Amino acid sequence: MIRPEHVGIMVKNMDQSIAFYEEVLGFTLRVKTAIHSKEIAFLTHEGLPGFEVELLRDLNQAASYAEQGIVNHLAFAVEDYEQTIAELRAKGVQFLADQPTIGEGGRRAIRFAGPNKEVLQIVEKKKETL
Repeated sequence: MIRPEHVGIMVKNMDQSIAFYEEVLGFTLRVKTAIHSKEIAFLTHEGLPGFEVELLRDLNQAASYAEQGIVNHLAFAVEDYEQTIAELRAKGVQFLADQPTIGEGGRRAIRFAGPNKEVLQIVEKKKETL
């Protein structure tokens, strides 16, 4: 099963963006960290269970992640990562990398383009916490 999990949005000022999403839109910061050349924050909303907004800020302007657009990607969580990748390949999907990246929480993620070159991402389902 594939379901929308998060949308990635590029920001210039992380603290200002977090404050906007919290104070104006009612989101709650779940985690803020740096991975590779990006600062990232995931925000949740009680009205949108299972869906998050991921804010991304380039730490290294020489390798700008933001060149892919302000709304950077739409991610889909999957129960069985390997099976989903195989099914998508069988449908002709060509991934944008040979290997997945390891993201927040150690989950594998890989990107591919939609029919209009929109960036889509498959991520492993979050592990349940006690």
